[in-house]
Amino acid sequence: MDIEKAFGFYLILCFAIISLIIIINWKRKLNNCGLSIFYVLGLSMMHTIAPIMYILPWQVFSQKEWVLYGFRESTYALASFAIGNLVLTEIFFKNIIKRKKYIIEDKCYTWQYSRLPYIYFWMTLLLYLITAYKPIMLPSITALNVASNNFMIVCVCIICWQAYCNKNIKELNKWLLISLLFPLLTLIFSGYLGYGIGMSMLVIVFTFRFFRKFIRMIIIYLIMLYLGFSIYVTYMKERGAIREVIWRGAPITDRINVVFNTFKKIEWFDPSNPLHTTMIDSRLNQNILVGAAVEYIKNGFVSYACGSTIYESLLGFIPRILYPQKPVYAGSGDIVSRFTGIEFASGTSVGVGQVMELYINFGRIGIIIGFMIIGILIRLFDVISAHYLLESNIYKFILWFLPGIFLSNVGGSLIEVTSSIGGGIVLTYLIMKLKLERYRLILFFIFLFLILYLIRLILFS
Repeated sequence: MDIEKAFGFYLILCFAIISLIIIINWKRKLNNCGLSIFYVLGLSMMHTIAPIMYILPWQVFSQKEWVLYGFRESTYALASFAIGNLVLTEIFFKNIIKRKKYIIEDKCYTWQYSRLPYIYFWMTLLLYLITAYKPIMLPSITALNVASNNFMIVCVCIICWQAYCNKNIKELNKWLLISLLFPLLTLIFSGYLGYGIGMSMLVIVFTFRFFRKFIRMIIIYLIMLYLGFSIYVTYMKERGAIREVIWRGAPITDRINVVFNTFKKIEWFDPSNPLHTTMIDSRLNQNILVGAAVEYIKNGFVSYACGSTIYESLLGFIPRILYPQKPVYAGSGDIVSRFTGIEFASGTSVGVGQVMELYINFGRIGIIIGFMIIGILIRLFDVISAHYLLESNIYKFILWFLPGIFLSNVGGSLIEVTSSIGGGIVLTYLIMKLKLERYRLILFFIFLFLILYLIRLILFS
């Protein structure tokens, strides 16, 4: 089989699996919170979109073999995830799934209005803006900060659900619009666009479960995908200039100006434009790194990690404040260079991704078993969080929904996942115990302090 035919075969297989997962989870409706769909969309963005460019007759790319090797392994990952998510959970966790389904499908419920998601949304938003201006480098604070940023998304999801249950379509549309501004927020305050796009995508996937017309939702997704690519290629052309302004701590007006000047004339994505497809290939194609690792290990330049990075990721659950000598840090470190032989510029951060990390530990069998386990975990988080959402138990919904979001970090390392889950559990525990939403005076002083501190940073830093 030649390379072009191989790409075509794996693409057909991938899109068949993706369609199957989306359709089955869509039919389940209220028996999930969209985590399975969100995970698959994230995985396909990093491993399936770029290979489409490789079958276009007018495109010429180098490293086709590396991309094909990586795409083959990511196809095994996607198929294994589907088996774990759709089949193995029904076999090994049948009683849990059936019990949650029974309650969800037969219970008549009413959603009681809650101020909690509104309070914590604005609080976590202020915390995000403050830490974006002035990062706090203290033990365990970074993990808590990541957890609070994701908690902000969870709050928006709860608000949208609350508006839907109360048939407040105006409120629902308002918060959907707010969620679409996340990419702009993360770009202006941190210089990163992708993180904000992921935040918006989660809210959209969560919210679109409410609606019944599947074909209409698919059309909307495709339109948004094209708009996303257009925004992405426009951003990539000026990314260096944007980050130079933001990372040197420029005033807020300068940040807004450079972003506005970048997007005032958007460049529409054109698959026949080699510059556009190269941008997609350079940043949304982790198959290159996976394929490079396959080749590097195959040629004997390095041995399999044999579970060492997985063991290190387990240490991520322990907060550094409790274990100051913890030998591992969140991030991919030099893993990619060590297992691909590719040298990157000093200070460059390259995410290892879940496909590559599982491969470098145990080869293809590591991908198959690992992604089956991930598929099972995502399904359980999905079903159980949906159950508690319909039970109006906000705290337990957060407790189960947050880990599912962290596990969906397909482009990061496993230690990033575990440290984020650890921070998320601590954050949820604090929220459950403190119940700050009951104390208006305390909340007033907290918000006053955060707002004044943020103003001080913006005006005088």
